[in-house]
Amino acid sequence: MSKNDVNVPMRRGQWPAAFPTVEEIADLGGRGNVVVLSIGEGAANLGVAFFGVSDGRPRLLRIGGAPSIWPGGTVMDQEGVACSRGGPLHVLDFDNVATRKHPKRWSFSNRTYRLRGGRFVAVAHRTLYGSNAQMYAAAKQAGIQNVPLKGCSLARAPGNWGV
Repeated sequence: MSKNDVNVPMRRGQWPAAFPTVEEIADLGGRGNVVVLSIGEGAANLGVAFFGVSDGRPRLLRIGGAPSIWPGGTVMDQEGVACSRGGPLHVLDFDNVATRKHPKRWSFSNRTYRLRGGRFVAVAHRTLYGSNAQMYAAAKQAGIQNVPLKGCSLARAPGNWGV
């Protein structure tokens, strides 16, 4: 199989996505609101970056050390983002972490970030391990199935985030 068998040429306008796109304005604490931009997409996820405005210019707000996050999922894991008005930001993960010794082991983690000094700083991290049903129940209760950033959204572009 050659490279040309899998790389299909696309005509202008054939792919409906254009990046970056403003997804929403969110209140995540700090001195002002945050602009959430989609920066790319995969088969089942959407990459987003957070920006603030300082001295009239957009400034990237890193999440921990990362410039972006990619909520979505695969067959074996799912990532979501949740928040409440004024923050904090929660990055939620539901993952299959099976090993030979524990073939049916799953995890749920909740990383909590606060906006400080022009970036999101991790202030808490909790991981639970158990069965698929236990961990999925914990993930649902934390809001992994909700529309991303629903709790802190001030304005949202229509039709975005799969809504």
